[in-house]
Amino acid sequence: MNQVPVTHSTFLRFFEALISGLMGAGFLMLVLAGQISNPIRLLFVFFFLVSLNPRWLQRFPLNRRLANVLTWAYLPFFALDMLYLSRSFVPATLHLILFVQIIKTYQPRKNRDYFYLIILAFLEVLAASSLTVSPIFLFCFVLFIFIGVAALVGFEVKRGLDAWAVAESGVPLEEGAAVPAVSRFSLRQQRQVVQATLLFSLGALLLISLLGSALFFAIPRFGAGYWHRRVNATSRLSGFSDRIRLGAIGRLQLDNSVVMRLRLPEGLRLPPGTRVRGVALDEFDGRNWSKTVRGAAISLRPSASYEIRKLAPDEPVLRYEVLLEPRSSVYLFSLAGLARLRGNLPHLIYDPSDSSIRLVSQNLRRLAYEAESVVGPGPESSSNERLPPGARAGYLQLPPLDNRIIRLAQSIAANPVLPEEQAKAIESFLRRSFSYSLEASQTEVSDPLSDFLFNTKTGHCEYFASAMVVMLRSIGIPARIVNGFQQGEFNEVGEDYVIRGRDAHSWVEAYVSRGWRSFDPTPPVGNEGDRGPWLKALYNYVDAFELFWGEWVLGFDDLTQWSLFQDLQSKSSRLTDSITVSIYGAAVFAIEQAKVLFRVGGAERLAVGVAFAAAFAALLVGVLCRHLGRRKGEAAGFPGTTQVAAQIYREMLQVLKTGGKPKPDWLTATEFAASIANPQVRREVVHITEIYHRTRYGQQPLGPTEKEEVTRSLSSLKALRKRGPLH
Repeated sequence: MNQVPVTHSTFLRFFEALISGLMGAGFLMLVLAGQISNPIRLLFVFFFLVSLNPRWLQRFPLNRRLANVLTWAYLPFFALDMLYLSRSFVPATLHLILFVQIIKTYQPRKNRDYFYLIILAFLEVLAASSLTVSPIFLFCFVLFIFIGVAALVGFEVKRGLDAWAVAESGVPLEEGAAVPAVSRFSLRQQRQVVQATLLFSLGALLLISLLGSALFFAIPRFGAGYWHRRVNATSRLSGFSDRIRLGAIGRLQLDNSVVMRLRLPEGLRLPPGTRVRGVALDEFDGRNWSKTVRGAAISLRPSASYEIRKLAPDEPVLRYEVLLEPRSSVYLFSLAGLARLRGNLPHLIYDPSDSSIRLVSQNLRRLAYEAESVVGPGPESSSNERLPPGARAGYLQLPPLDNRIIRLAQSIAANPVLPEEQAKAIESFLRRSFSYSLEASQTEVSDPLSDFLFNTKTGHCEYFASAMVVMLRSIGIPARIVNGFQQGEFNEVGEDYVIRGRDAHSWVEAYVSRGWRSFDPTPPVGNEGDRGPWLKALYNYVDAFELFWGEWVLGFDDLTQWSLFQDLQSKSSRLTDSITVSIYGAAVFAIEQAKVLFRVGGAERLAVGVAFAAAFAALLVGVLCRHLGRRKGEAAGFPGTTQVAAQIYREMLQVLKTGGKPKPDWLTATEFAASIANPQVRREVVHITEIYHRTRYGQQPLGPTEKEEVTRSLSSLKALRKRGPLH
């Protein structure tokens, strides 16, 4: 058998390349998660690339004693990193993992060192998976799985060869031996092992993908991972809080990252100029806007559905879906006229004074929710209705002003008589006489608005909106500034509106003769960042995949899971029925043919008998398969449409049992529902029980609306159980 030098050992070079690839993939996934600073990236890349040169490692070996000394010496730096540099346990731990990886790379390696490098790379991927929501992570993860399986197979092959060499020679392998055991095989044999390893890894990757997909669709997503995903500085929505500094929206408009996606029912489009609301601010001190006017706050506890206000039967409603990226904003975004919300949302606070919805805690995870808004202007206040005195005073508040601003507002509003006409005149003046720019900034001068109106005459939307609010208030018209987003860019591939940081916008709401009306004094701005057709198409496909990732990967909750399996169950049932009808038709046809041919000779009769027996056997197999499929579906917890209520009723009993209210055997379902003291719990239990009785004993299948209602009642019971016992 041919003996080859170490430098020409095909399998050994292949195995070393796999270990290096595993380290590189783990590091890349940490970079994508945004947890590695630029200095650490450069240091790791430098030492990692140097380690790929075998001559450098042979020239400057790191012995085991020195490696142990360096590792122990790093521990004080780890404490310093955690307390003062990174100021967090997770990044400091990741730095420690990268340092140990580099140390292990420069050592002469035994089998246990290779194993440690594989484990460290796996820890990097585990950390990255709980710190990022990027869909690019999927491709990197698939690459890591492929390399990882190949590395583990190669590791076992190398261990087996080493054990075989020791058993054959009786001499243990020394660390750093000149000729490893694998070099006892010919180059052709080593290449065959390499090919077999790659083929096995590819097959394992396909099998893992199939099993992983099955588990993915069987298990909904929960929480935000092992650690909450940290919100990067570039992802902060600094213009959406109860207090912002003038210019915050302008800084956000320089950010091109995606903030949210909005999708309408198929075939519908938003009218041009539609805006997405966030929060309205009322008090202005000359530099800062803040929210002081508040209505009677409505607490919306965690639930699957929220009703903001009652809808009239004839009110036109638009339903849409919002996928909000993890940001440091404490406000949700919606179209004007919000009436209902539905989704896996945390505790919310609704303020009726400006229709804003605030999260009790910061949004550190991606939120997916459905909303319903009234289409059109909606109901407006009549001229006889007035704002509450406190709110009216808040919307007329003014800081010390330059007298020129007051005179300018009075001159513009001199001819119009009605407040709405005066507001339109000021809006038209600002749009016509000033220019839009993100570069101009008046925040450093003593009076930003005066500098904007009388000196620079250029600025971004915040200055236009602030100037109009101040001018309206100076002539006695209540007004407020609203921060939100423009409708963004429509993606033809994903059929959704992609709203980015650059779409952030401020506009004005004035309380005129017919109630609150919207005005936008900012002049129209051309889209200077239009891409070419090919690049735009590529971006559309990427955005469409990110929408799919957020909706079906990160937002795959129990309600989505239930809907998906119900749809699959319905389609499979229709397919089974179609096959059964076809088999019955074939059997009837065979019987008719048998009657016709029954009078012929013995051979023909035998043929007819065989055909009839085959058709009958096929019929039995079809019926048996359908029966087994139904039994399997019931065992998995996803029954047919006529048994959904029974399944939910069993889940309801389990929820009540864990909440301290088990059902006694001697009580009927109706008596048990009536025995519950808590009126809110009793209402939901009675609702589920009625549908359960009507479905099971009345043989009435559930419609889509009833399914949604009974699922909502079950979700409400789960939410009530979290707050206390269900008595």
